[in-house]
Amino acid sequence: MITSIAFLLVLAAISIAIFAGKRPEDAQPERVGGLPAGLAMARQRAEQQGDTEAVQAIDNGTYKELMEQRAAKREAVVAPDIDILQYSIAGINFRKGVKNYVGRFEGYIKPQPSNRYDPNAIAVYAKDGHHLGYIPATDTYEVHDLHLRFPAQAAIDIEECYDNTEDRTFYVGTVTLKIKITKK
Repeated sequence: MITSIAFLLVLAAISIAIFAGKRPEDAQPERVGGLPAGLAMARQRAEQQGDTEAVQAIDNGTYKELMEQRAAKREAVVAPDIDILQYSIAGINFRKGVKNYVGRFEGYIKPQPSNRYDPNAIAVYAKDGHHLGYIPATDTYEVHDLHLRFPAQAAIDIEECYDNTEDRTFYVGTVTLKIKITKK
């Protein structure tokens, strides 16, 4: 009797969750001091750098607009794209179809603020939209500090490697960010 009641309670809880449409990826990101964790970290970094304009924009809820304005200021091109920073591609061996992208080609990076594991994640994509991996988590703040207009252009280089000791193939990738030099 108790077992069947427990079973019905579990079944009811599952049904409510299904009908409510709640999924783990819909969960709100962790909050720090009333702000989403990523925004709280951006505010802390802006304070450390003395960027009072960014701190005020975060407090006023206009941070995204400020970052877009700063990126737009870099749009006046006076020189061709130049390579500025290079990062390894994290998680590349967990992505399907990577073997079809061996070599050097154009792609782009784009933030994934809805990423349930890291709201500061920046994904790496081939030009055709195939997801190849991520900028390493330790480097995402450096990339965000560039105030790039996303999706940002990048050159991607993927090599196929073979490990004789484990008799397996794996991939190593790098993403090189490009930026336009702007007129001051």
